[in-house]
Amino acid sequence: MFPTPELKELLGKVYDDGRESDRKEMSAEEYARRRHDFVFHMTDWLSDLKFLSDLYDHPEKADVEKTTIEIMGFLFHVLPHLTTAGRLLLDEIGDAFANDWRVRKVAKGSMKKSRGKKKAKVLA
Repeated sequence: MFPTPELKELLGKVYDDGRESDRKEMSAEEYARRRHDFVFHMTDWLSDLKFLSDLYDHPEKADVEKTTIEIMGFLFHVLPHLTTAGRLLLDEIGDAFANDWRVRKVAKGSMKKSRGKKKAKVLA
C-alpha cells in the first residue's frame, strides 16, 4: 500500500500548518527536509495499518501465534515512525502512561521470558 500523492500533499500541508513559524527560523533546505521526513514517517507504515485494520475488522480469522508475531512487528515498526513524526510536528511528546504501575511492571521485564522467542521471530 503506497501513499497517494493526495495523501502526501495533505500531510505536507498539515506539517506546514503546524510548523508555520519554522519557515522563518530555519533554512528552506532544512524546513523541506523536516517536512519530507514528517510525511515519510506518517506513511511508511501504511501496510501495517492495513494489517491492523483487517485484524480489527475480522478477529475471528486470526491465528493467535501468528497474530502475536505480527502485532509485535507492527509495534517495532510503527511506534518509532509515529514517535519521530510526533517530534517533528509537536517537538516533544510526553509519556502519558509513565506513572501507570502496570506499564512500569511490564517495562521492567516481567514479560521478558515469554517475549524472547517471539521477538526473535519478529526480528528475523
